[in-house]
Amino acid sequence: MSLSIITPFHGPPGTRKKQMLKLINSINEQKFDTWKNPIKEWFVIGDDITGWIQSLEVPWCFKYASTGNVKNISFKRNVGLERATGDWILMIDSDQYFASDYFIRDILKAVTEIGYGIGLIQERFSHEGFYLRRSYHKLRQLYWDKSMHGIPRLYSKDLIKLTRYDPEKLHGEDLEFYKQVSQYGTIPYVRIVTDDLVHDEDFHFWENMRKTHKAKKQEGIQPNELHFRLSLGEIMGGIPKFYLPGALLILGLRAMARRI
Repeated sequence: MSLSIITPFHGPPGTRKKQMLKLINSINEQKFDTWKNPIKEWFVIGDDITGWIQSLEVPWCFKYASTGNVKNISFKRNVGLERATGDWILMIDSDQYFASDYFIRDILKAVTEIGYGIGLIQERFSHEGFYLRRSYHKLRQLYWDKSMHGIPRLYSKDLIKLTRYDPEKLHGEDLEFYKQVSQYGTIPYVRIVTDDLVHDEDFHFWENMRKTHKAKKQEGIQPNELHFRLSLGEIMGGIPKFYLPGALLILGLRAMARRI
Protein backbone atom coordinates (compact mmCIF):
# COMPACT_ATOMS: atom_id res chain seq x y z
CA MET A 1 0.00 0.00 0.00
CA SER A 2 1.41 3.40 -1.00
CA LEU A 3 0.27 7.00 -0.51
CA SER A 4 0.64 10.13 -2.63
CA ILE A 5 0.07 13.45 -0.86
CA ILE A 6 -0.96 16.45 -2.97
CA THR A 7 -0.68 20.04 -1.70
CA PRO A 8 -1.56 23.04 -3.89
CA PHE A 9 0.46 26.04 -2.78
CA HIS A 10 0.55 29.76 -3.47
CA GLY A 11 1.87 33.02 -2.07
CA PRO A 12 5.16 34.63 -0.98
CA PRO A 13 6.92 33.48 2.24
CA GLY A 14 5.34 35.71 4.94
CA THR A 15 3.06 33.53 7.08
CA ARG A 16 3.10 30.87 4.34
CA LYS A 17 6.61 29.82 5.33
CA LYS A 18 5.59 29.27 8.96
CA GLN A 19 2.56 27.26 7.87
CA MET A 20 4.54 25.15 5.42
CA LEU A 21 7.19 24.39 8.05
CA LYS A 22 4.46 23.03 10.33
CA LEU A 23 3.27 20.71 7.57
CA ILE A 24 6.83 19.65 6.68
CA ASN A 25 7.60 18.83 10.32
CA SER A 26 4.39 16.87 10.78
CA ILE A 27 5.14 14.77 7.67
CA ASN A 28 8.71 14.16 8.84
CA GLU A 29 7.49 13.00 12.25
CA GLN A 30 4.97 10.41 11.04
CA LYS A 31 5.40 6.96 12.62
CA PHE A 32 3.97 3.64 11.48
CA ASP A 33 5.06 1.05 14.10
CA THR A 34 4.97 -2.33 12.35
CA TRP A 35 3.77 -0.80 9.08
CA LYS A 36 6.13 -0.10 6.24
CA ASN A 37 6.14 3.67 5.57
CA PRO A 38 3.37 4.07 2.95
CA ILE A 39 4.31 7.63 1.90
CA LYS A 40 5.59 7.34 -1.64
CA GLU A 41 5.59 11.00 -2.72
CA TRP A 42 4.48 14.43 -1.61
CA PHE A 43 3.63 16.71 -4.51
CA VAL A 44 3.69 20.41 -3.74
CA ILE A 45 2.24 22.26 -6.70
CA GLY A 46 3.21 25.94 -6.72
CA ASP A 47 3.47 28.74 -9.25
CA ASP A 48 5.83 31.48 -10.40
CA ILE A 49 6.22 33.04 -6.93
CA THR A 50 6.52 29.92 -4.74
CA GLY A 51 9.94 28.62 -5.77
CA TRP A 52 11.27 29.75 -2.38
CA ILE A 53 9.85 26.58 -0.83
CA GLN A 54 12.65 24.54 -2.44
CA SER A 55 15.16 26.24 -0.13
CA LEU A 56 13.50 24.70 2.95
CA GLU A 57 14.55 21.40 4.49
CA VAL A 58 11.93 19.19 2.88
CA PRO A 59 11.21 15.45 3.35
CA TRP A 60 12.76 12.87 1.03
CA CYS A 61 9.37 12.31 -0.59
CA PHE A 62 9.01 15.99 -1.60
CA LYS A 63 8.41 16.68 -5.29
CA TYR A 64 7.83 20.22 -6.54
CA ALA A 65 6.06 21.36 -9.69
CA SER A 66 5.11 24.85 -10.87
CA THR A 67 2.07 25.93 -12.87
CA GLY A 68 3.77 29.17 -13.89
CA ASN A 69 1.39 32.12 -13.82
CA VAL A 70 -1.66 29.89 -13.21
CA LYS A 71 -2.79 30.35 -9.58
CA ASN A 72 -5.98 28.26 -9.72
CA ILE A 73 -6.08 25.74 -6.83
CA SER A 74 -8.13 23.15 -8.72
CA PHE A 75 -5.74 23.31 -11.66
CA LYS A 76 -2.83 22.70 -9.28
CA ARG A 77 -4.59 19.72 -7.70
CA ASN A 78 -5.15 18.28 -11.16
CA VAL A 79 -1.43 18.60 -11.93
CA GLY A 80 -0.77 16.55 -8.79
CA LEU A 81 -3.37 13.94 -9.80
CA GLU A 82 -1.73 13.55 -13.20
CA ARG A 83 1.61 12.76 -11.55
CA ALA A 84 0.51 10.73 -8.52
CA THR A 85 1.40 7.03 -8.56
CA GLY A 86 0.33 5.93 -5.07
CA ASP A 87 -2.52 3.51 -4.33
CA TRP A 88 -4.14 6.22 -2.19
CA ILE A 89 -4.35 9.98 -2.70
CA LEU A 90 -4.42 12.39 0.26
CA MET A 91 -5.36 16.03 -0.44
CA ILE A 92 -3.81 18.36 2.15
CA ASP A 93 -3.71 22.16 2.02
CA SER A 94 -0.58 24.16 2.78
CA ASP A 95 -2.18 25.73 5.87
CA GLN A 96 -2.88 22.36 7.49
CA TYR A 97 -0.73 20.01 9.52
CA PHE A 98 -0.98 16.75 11.47
CA ALA A 99 -1.17 17.00 15.27
CA SER A 100 -0.50 13.27 15.72
CA ASP A 101 2.62 11.34 14.71
CA TYR A 102 0.26 8.51 13.70
CA PHE A 103 -2.21 10.52 11.63
CA ILE A 104 -1.43 8.91 8.27
CA ARG A 105 -1.30 5.40 9.72
CA ASP A 106 -4.65 5.93 11.44
CA ILE A 107 -6.54 7.33 8.43
CA LEU A 108 -5.24 4.58 6.11
CA LYS A 109 -6.21 2.01 8.72
CA ALA A 110 -9.73 3.49 8.90
CA VAL A 111 -10.39 3.12 5.17
CA THR A 112 -8.61 -0.19 4.55
CA GLU A 113 -10.09 -2.05 7.51
CA ILE A 114 -13.63 -1.27 6.35
CA GLY A 115 -12.78 -1.61 2.69
CA TYR A 116 -14.14 1.79 1.60
CA GLY A 117 -12.38 3.81 -1.06
CA ILE A 118 -13.09 7.32 0.26
CA GLY A 119 -12.30 8.97 3.58
CA LEU A 120 -14.05 12.12 4.82
CA ILE A 121 -11.73 13.61 7.42
CA GLN A 122 -12.85 15.94 10.18
CA GLU A 123 -10.58 18.87 10.98
CA ARG A 124 -10.12 21.31 13.81
CA PHE A 125 -8.91 24.89 13.67
CA SER A 126 -5.79 26.17 15.39
CA HIS A 127 -7.57 29.11 17.13
CA GLU A 128 -4.31 31.07 17.07
CA GLY A 129 -3.52 34.65 16.12
CA PHE A 130 -5.37 37.96 16.47
CA TYR A 131 -8.93 38.29 17.77
CA LEU A 132 -10.84 38.30 14.45
CA ARG A 133 -8.82 35.34 13.18
CA ARG A 134 -9.67 33.34 16.31
CA SER A 135 -13.33 34.42 16.05
CA TYR A 136 -13.35 33.21 12.45
CA HIS A 137 -11.84 29.89 13.52
CA LYS A 138 -14.52 29.47 16.22
CA LEU A 139 -17.18 30.07 13.59
CA ARG A 140 -15.64 27.65 11.11
CA GLN A 141 -15.16 25.00 13.80
CA LEU A 142 -18.81 25.24 14.79
CA TYR A 143 -19.80 24.84 11.14
CA TRP A 144 -17.87 21.57 10.75
CA ASP A 145 -18.98 20.25 14.15
CA LYS A 146 -22.66 20.84 13.32
CA SER A 147 -22.56 19.74 9.68
CA MET A 148 -21.76 16.18 10.83
CA HIS A 149 -19.36 15.39 8.03
CA GLY A 150 -15.74 15.93 7.19
CA ILE A 151 -14.03 17.01 4.00
CA PRO A 152 -13.38 14.30 1.39
CA ARG A 153 -9.58 14.19 1.32
CA LEU A 154 -8.55 10.54 1.07
CA TYR A 155 -9.27 8.57 -2.09
CA SER A 156 -8.36 5.25 -3.60
CA LYS A 157 -6.58 6.04 -6.88
CA ASP A 158 -8.60 3.29 -8.58
CA LEU A 159 -11.77 5.27 -7.85
CA ILE A 160 -10.45 8.60 -9.12
CA LYS A 161 -9.43 7.31 -12.55
CA LEU A 162 -9.77 10.30 -14.91
CA THR A 163 -11.95 12.44 -12.62
CA ARG A 164 -10.50 15.90 -12.08
CA TYR A 165 -11.33 19.08 -10.16
CA ASP A 166 -13.28 21.71 -12.06
CA PRO A 167 -11.04 24.83 -12.41
CA GLU A 168 -14.13 26.94 -13.12
CA LYS A 169 -15.72 26.09 -9.77
CA LEU A 170 -14.32 28.49 -7.19
CA HIS A 171 -16.50 27.37 -4.29
CA GLY A 172 -17.24 23.82 -3.13
CA GLU A 173 -14.88 22.32 -5.71
CA ASP A 174 -13.78 19.58 -3.28
CA LEU A 175 -17.39 18.48 -2.69
CA GLU A 176 -18.13 18.52 -6.42
CA PHE A 177 -15.06 16.34 -7.03
CA TYR A 178 -16.27 13.96 -4.31
CA LYS A 179 -19.70 13.70 -5.94
CA GLN A 180 -18.11 12.73 -9.23
CA VAL A 181 -15.73 10.15 -7.72
CA SER A 182 -18.43 8.63 -5.47
CA GLN A 183 -20.83 8.47 -8.43
CA TYR A 184 -23.24 10.75 -6.58
CA GLY A 185 -23.10 8.85 -3.30
CA THR A 186 -23.44 5.29 -4.60
CA ILE A 187 -19.91 4.44 -3.44
CA PRO A 188 -19.75 4.38 0.39
CA TYR A 189 -17.29 6.44 2.41
CA VAL A 190 -15.93 6.28 5.94
CA ARG A 191 -16.13 9.39 8.09
CA ILE A 192 -12.88 9.69 10.00
CA VAL A 193 -13.46 11.52 13.28
CA THR A 194 -10.19 12.96 14.53
CA ASP A 195 -8.74 16.07 16.16
CA ASP A 196 -5.40 15.41 14.52
CA LEU A 197 -5.85 17.37 11.27
CA VAL A 198 -5.32 21.03 12.18
CA HIS A 199 -6.38 23.87 9.90
CA ASP A 200 -4.28 26.98 10.53
CA GLU A 201 -6.28 29.10 8.10
CA ASP A 202 -5.39 32.76 7.64
CA PHE A 203 -8.01 35.46 7.97
CA HIS A 204 -7.52 38.50 5.74
CA PHE A 205 -10.55 40.72 6.08
CA TRP A 206 -11.03 42.02 2.52
CA GLU A 207 -9.91 38.76 0.93
CA ASN A 208 -12.54 36.89 2.94
CA MET A 209 -15.24 39.32 1.81
CA ARG A 210 -14.09 38.95 -1.81
CA LYS A 211 -14.33 35.15 -1.60
CA THR A 212 -17.80 35.40 -0.03
CA HIS A 213 -18.98 37.61 -2.89
CA LYS A 214 -17.56 35.19 -5.48
CA ALA A 215 -19.09 32.17 -3.75
CA LYS A 216 -22.54 33.75 -3.73
CA LYS A 217 -22.24 34.72 -7.38
CA GLN A 218 -21.24 31.17 -8.28
CA GLU A 219 -24.08 29.60 -6.27
CA GLY A 220 -26.53 31.22 -8.67
CA ILE A 221 -24.81 29.48 -11.58
CA GLN A 222 -23.78 26.18 -9.93
CA PRO A 223 -25.98 25.46 -6.87
CA ASN A 224 -24.23 23.48 -4.14
CA GLU A 225 -26.52 20.66 -3.03
CA LEU A 226 -24.30 19.86 -0.06
CA HIS A 227 -24.43 23.40 1.33
CA PHE A 228 -25.05 23.62 5.07
CA ARG A 229 -25.96 26.72 7.07
CA LEU A 230 -25.84 27.39 10.80
CA SER A 231 -28.95 28.77 12.49
CA LEU A 232 -28.72 31.91 14.63
CA GLY A 233 -29.52 29.81 17.69
CA GLU A 234 -26.63 27.44 16.94
CA ILE A 235 -24.28 30.39 16.51
CA MET A 236 -25.38 32.13 19.73
CA GLY A 237 -25.19 28.89 21.71
CA GLY A 238 -22.07 27.45 20.11
CA ILE A 239 -19.64 30.38 20.01
CA PRO A 240 -17.96 31.33 23.33
CA LYS A 241 -19.22 34.73 24.52
CA PHE A 242 -15.77 36.33 24.26
CA TYR A 243 -15.64 35.55 20.50
CA LEU A 244 -19.32 36.19 19.74
CA PRO A 245 -18.91 39.91 18.81
CA GLY A 246 -16.14 39.04 16.35
CA ALA A 247 -18.11 36.14 14.85
CA LEU A 248 -21.26 38.28 14.44
CA LEU A 249 -19.24 41.09 12.84
CA ILE A 250 -17.77 38.64 10.32
CA LEU A 251 -21.19 37.15 9.58
CA GLY A 252 -22.75 40.59 9.13
CA LEU A 253 -20.08 41.75 6.70
CA ARG A 254 -20.22 38.46 4.81
CA ALA A 255 -23.99 38.93 4.45
CA MET A 256 -23.32 42.38 2.97
CA ALA A 257 -20.71 40.93 0.60
CA ARG A 258 -23.30 38.43 -0.67
CA ARG A 259 -25.68 41.25 -1.57
CA ILE A 260 -23.19 43.46 -3.42
